[in-house]
Amino acid sequence: MVSKEKKEDLELKAFIQKLISRWPWFVLFAVLGLLGGYLAGKMIKPKYSVTSTVLVEEQDNSMSKLSGLFGNISDDFKGQMTNNVDNMMGVLKTYTLSNEALEELNRKVTWYEDGFFIDHELYKEDPFVLEITDSTLNRTDGIPLKIKMLTENTYRISAHGYMNKNGFREKIDFQQNGTFGKEFSNRYCKFIIRKKTSYYFPGKNYYFKFNDLSDLTKGCLSRLKVELSDKKADIINITITGNNPAKEVDYLNKLNQELIRYRQMVKSKTSENSLVFIGNQLDGITDSLKKAQNRYTDFRADHKIIDLDEEAKDVLAKVNELETQKFQMNMQIDYFKNLKNYMHDADKMQTVATPSVVGIMDAGLNALVEKLIDLYSRRRTMAFSARDNNPGLKLIDEEIRATCKSMEDNIANLSSNAIAQLNLLNGQIKQINGKMSDFPETEQQYMNIKRQFDLNNDIYTFMLQKKAEIGITNASNVSDVQILDPARIETAEQTGPKPLLNLLIGLLAGLALPFIYLYLSQYLNNKIQGTDDIENDSEYPVIASIIHSDKITDPLVVRHLRSRITESFRQLRTQLKYYMTKPGVNVICIHSVMPGEGKTFTSLNLASIFALQGKRTLLIDADLRKAGLSDLVPGKNKPGLSDYLIGSNHLDESIRNIQKVDNLSFLPSGELPPNSAELLENGFSKLLKEVKEKFDCIVVDTSPTILTDSVIIGSQADVNLFVVRSGYSYKKQIEDVDNLVQRGMLKNAAYVLNDVRRGGKYGYGYGYSRYGYGYGYGYGKYYYGKHKDPDSYNYYDESDNLKG
Repeated sequence: MVSKEKKEDLELKAFIQKLISRWPWFVLFAVLGLLGGYLAGKMIKPKYSVTSTVLVEEQDNSMSKLSGLFGNISDDFKGQMTNNVDNMMGVLKTYTLSNEALEELNRKVTWYEDGFFIDHELYKEDPFVLEITDSTLNRTDGIPLKIKMLTENTYRISAHGYMNKNGFREKIDFQQNGTFGKEFSNRYCKFIIRKKTSYYFPGKNYYFKFNDLSDLTKGCLSRLKVELSDKKADIINITITGNNPAKEVDYLNKLNQELIRYRQMVKSKTSENSLVFIGNQLDGITDSLKKAQNRYTDFRADHKIIDLDEEAKDVLAKVNELETQKFQMNMQIDYFKNLKNYMHDADKMQTVATPSVVGIMDAGLNALVEKLIDLYSRRRTMAFSARDNNPGLKLIDEEIRATCKSMEDNIANLSSNAIAQLNLLNGQIKQINGKMSDFPETEQQYMNIKRQFDLNNDIYTFMLQKKAEIGITNASNVSDVQILDPARIETAEQTGPKPLLNLLIGLLAGLALPFIYLYLSQYLNNKIQGTDDIENDSEYPVIASIIHSDKITDPLVVRHLRSRITESFRQLRTQLKYYMTKPGVNVICIHSVMPGEGKTFTSLNLASIFALQGKRTLLIDADLRKAGLSDLVPGKNKPGLSDYLIGSNHLDESIRNIQKVDNLSFLPSGELPPNSAELLENGFSKLLKEVKEKFDCIVVDTSPTILTDSVIIGSQADVNLFVVRSGYSYKKQIEDVDNLVQRGMLKNAAYVLNDVRRGGKYGYGYGYSRYGYGYGYGYGKYYYGKHKDPDSYNYYDESDNLKG
C-alpha cells in the first residue's frame, strides 16, 4: 500500500492523463461554447449605461436668510450649515420622485417591432397613434397586444396571456377587429388607434403593451444607481442602465428636473410658513393700531395737547423700548409652547415658521427645526414606496426621535431664559411707570395713550418690513441642486452584451463542462478502473490483467490460442509460479466479493491454460449455493462434490473429463445442499488429499468471499486469487479483502483485474458471462447467453488475436 502523499500524487497524474486522453471533448465543447457565446450576443438585448451629474450646494435656505432680519447669525450656527448630499441621494431613490418623472414622460404605452432574435422597442417611433379613452378600464397591463392591418381602414387586435391584479390571476385571450379613428372597446380596454405613416412599414409585425406605472417605477428604481463621484466632493453621479439609451436619457433628465422642483418647493416652504405667521400677527396688530390711533388723536384734540416736554419724551421712549422687547419676548415664549406641541406632529411641523422670524437667534434651535421639518418631509416621501419595516424608514424614525429629544432640551433651556428675561423687563417697566406718576395726571394719560399707539405702530411697521423682506427672500430662492452634466445619448455606453466577453465566457464554460464532468466522475467514482486503484489501497499485488473480450466460446483459451485474452491467462499462469513454490500439487482458489466480477470465467480459463501446458488439472465447482460453473461446462451436474461430501458416491464417479481440453478434468457441484458450510468444513480437506494423488494442479471456483464456504475452502488453498472487474467492482472491496487476509483466514493472496479494455476504456459487461445467485439472501439470476457452434469461430479473429 502506497503512502497517502504518493497516492494523491498518483491520482493527480492519472487525472491529468485522463484529461489529455479526452482532448476531443475539450475541443468539441470549446467550439460549442464559442457558438453559444456568439448566439448570446445576438439573442440578448443590448444594455446601455446613461449617466448625469449634479452638484449639491451647501444649505443656504430661507432660514439663514431670515436670520439676518433680526441680526447677524452666530458662528456656531454657520458651522452647522453643512451640505445635504446624503439627503439628495435619498430623495433621488424615492418612489415618489421617479413616479412623478414617469407621469410627466407619459409612459403609459410601449410599442415593439418583432425581430428575428429579439424584439425592438420603438421609443418615439410609434407606428400608430394610440389614445386611451378610458384609463380606468385597463386589464391588459404587460400583455402584448398584436396589431395586424386587414384593410386600409381596419385592423385586428389579438392578445394572449395572463394578468395578475390584486392577487388574482386572470387569463386574457381575445381577437377583435377595429377601425382606425374609432374607439376600440371590450371588457379589457378602450382606446383609439390612428394611422401614422411616418414610422409604419408594411410587412412588419408590431405590438404594444399598456404599462402599470407602479411596476414601471419600481423597475426604474431597481436599475437606478446613485453614488458620490468622490467621498470628499458634493457631486452626485446618477446612472441608469436599460435597453434603449434615448429612453433612459429622457427619464434621467426628467428625474433631475423633478429633484430641482422638489428642492425649490422645500426651500420655499420655510418662507411661506413665515409669511403665514407674520400675516396672522398683522391681522391682530392692525385692529389694535387703529384703536390706539383713534384714542391718541381724540385725546390730543380734546385736551389741546401738542407735545410732551423733553423729560416726558425720554421716559416714554424708554417705556416703548421695554414694551417692544416684552412683546417680542412674549411672542418667543408662545413660539416655544407651540413648537413643543407641534414637534411630534408631521403635519403641524410643516406649518411652523423658523425661530428666526420671532427673533430667536439660537443657532442650535434654528438648525433643529429645519432638520426636523426636512426629516418629516423625507419620511413622507419615502413612505409612499416603503413599508413600515423598511430599514431606511426605521433609520429616519430614529433620527426624528433623537432630533425631538434634542429640541425638547433646547426649548426647555430657552424658555427658562425667556421667562427670566420677561420678568426682568416687567420689573424695569414697573420702575419707569413709577417715575411717570410724578407727571401731571393729564400728561400721564397722554403718555399712556401715546405709548400704546407707538408700540402698536412700531410692531406693525416691523411686521410689514419683515413681510417685505421675506417676500424678497422667497422670490430669490434657488435650488441647492445644479445639473453639471445632463444625460446625453452621445455619452451612453453599451454595457452588454460584449461580444468578446461573451465569446470568452462561452469558451471558458465550454472547457469547464468536460473538466467538471471528468473531475466529478473521478471524485464520485467509487469503482475500480485500473491496477493503480487496487495497489494504492492494498498490501497485495495485482499479478495479472485479463482483457475484455466479446467471445462466448468456452473455454476461450482453447479456441483462441493466439488471442490477447489467452495471452492474459498465460501471464497469470506465469505469475502464479512465484506463489506455487512448494513441491507437489498446488491448490488455487478463485474468489470474488460480488457476483458478475468474472470469477467463474477466470476459474475455467485458468484451469484450461494449465491443462494446455500439459499439467493434469482438476477444476472444482465448489459453489454449493449456485452452481454457475457446472452450468457452464457441458455434461451432467450429478453426481458431484456435494454427493461425495455426504458419502453417497465415490470420487471417481463424480469427476469427468472435458473432451474439448486435454488434461482437464471437472468436478461439478452436484446436488445443492442446505448445509453447504458444514459439508465443506467436514469433508473438503479429505477431498483435496485424494485428488492431489491424481492431479498436478487444482483450481477451485468458490462462492463469494462474503460467505463462509469460500473462507473454508480458501484456508486450505495454496494460493487465493481475488477477481475484481474493471469499472464494476467497488474500491471498498479491497479493504474488505485485505482485512480478511490480514486476520489469517486466507494466505498467499493476490488480485486479478478482469475485463480491462484497450485504450483505458472500461466497460460494465462482456458477452461470455453474467453471474449471480438467487437464494433469498440472493444475488440475482445466472445468465450465460446463447452458445454458438465452436467451429463457427475463427481461431485468429483480428479483434483479439496477437499480431506478429
